[in-house]
Amino acid sequence: MRRSSFGVTRWAGLACGLVLTIGGAPAWAQSDDAQALEAEWRDCTQNAGPVDPGPRITACQKILDEGELDAESRALFQVNLAAAYGDAGLIDQGLLTYSAALASAVEDKDVPLQAKIVASRGALRADAQKDYDGALRDLNISVQMAPADGLYRELRGDILVKLKRYAEAVADYDLLRRLTPSDPKSHYRYGEANRLLGDNAKAIEGYSRAIQLKPDFYSAIEQRYLLQTTTRDFNGALADAQTMMRLRPAEPANLYYRGWAYSRLKDYPRALTDLNAYIKAETQVADGYLERGIVYAAQKNAPLAIADFSQAIRLSPTLTTAYMRRASMKLELRDFPGAIADLDVAVQQAPALALNYNNRCWARALWGQGLDLALADCDAAIKMRDTSMARGSRAMVRLRLGQPQLAFDDYEASLKLSANPPASSLYGRGLAHMRLGRVAEGQADMAAALAKDPAAAEYFQRAGLAP
Repeated sequence: MRRSSFGVTRWAGLACGLVLTIGGAPAWAQSDDAQALEAEWRDCTQNAGPVDPGPRITACQKILDEGELDAESRALFQVNLAAAYGDAGLIDQGLLTYSAALASAVEDKDVPLQAKIVASRGALRADAQKDYDGALRDLNISVQMAPADGLYRELRGDILVKLKRYAEAVADYDLLRRLTPSDPKSHYRYGEANRLLGDNAKAIEGYSRAIQLKPDFYSAIEQRYLLQTTTRDFNGALADAQTMMRLRPAEPANLYYRGWAYSRLKDYPRALTDLNAYIKAETQVADGYLERGIVYAAQKNAPLAIADFSQAIRLSPTLTTAYMRRASMKLELRDFPGAIADLDVAVQQAPALALNYNNRCWARALWGQGLDLALADCDAAIKMRDTSMARGSRAMVRLRLGQPQLAFDDYEASLKLSANPPASSLYGRGLAHMRLGRVAEGQADMAAALAKDPAAAEYFQRAGLAP
């Protein structure tokens, strides 16, 4: 799925400088000196922006050279000159001029102005030089000077995110949202930093408050949707997908989002309607074919599922999930060599994923060939991550190899490793009991397994492992 980006969004506005206007000028504005430099004053203070900053530089510099300025006025015109340098790409001159402006503000003993100048200097470091460490040093000073000013908390939080110091960013955004409780963007930032920190609950809290304050806040709705897909709140995800569809009906991704949610809720007809429309709009995007293949697989339509997984692979040859899914469908069709070929690719593409080794072990266990290779794969999977599924796969291999005691041990482990173990592990333990001569225990396990899931014996029967 797509993931919205999170970046520093306020630097440009701050780095452009503290713009003076003729209507709100310092005491110098009433002097004869100011009247003589009126044109330069106007150019220096009213033409802010990146379009041709040359006249601004000239005008600001002339005022600073020729005007009889008090410390406050000098600081403000230096800030405008620094911003103009930044817009012109003259970053070193801009930073030096911000430092000169800071010295003027210190002379004037204007602490709020000092904080703003230091923050502006930090903004230029971040925006133009990607010097986030230097920007953080400046923002730390601004926060120290004005600890209750939400702007500096916001900007420092943005820089901390850039530096991947997410816990500190959360602290700044938490204070920001308390300082500006009616600003949805403050709560959104809090949500984003928590998402990056890995605290999904607090991330959803932040997004939800942002959405409460601004019901059409699309980015917050999208991010909450994406988190709900990972926390398996499929009803919540569907509700958010419906909202996104209403807000942006022409956005193809919203069809995918809603189709995905319908699929997880097992509403396959609606899922197919959305995914078909998404694929029609985005014919060259693999995720639509992958997801529609998952729906076809859930409907036990292996040929259509394989066709979609194959198309996803053609569009995105490194899409490991598509190989894994296609292998599963090939197993349903008893195409064991084809399934193992796909799982070979999956292992090659994601060698650190234990599930790939388990799946390849399981495929060979069902096939009944290459059992030594199957055992090696299951051993590798268990070494990476000891799960109920991997133990169950290895147990079937050991049944195939005529090792009922070892199979029994693995089934026992499989049942203990999961709070809700698959019925197949219970059935398999029953088979192991039977092969060890414990008929009553075996029959009891198999009966309990079939009561839990009538299909529990299916794979064993297909593998020729009768009681």
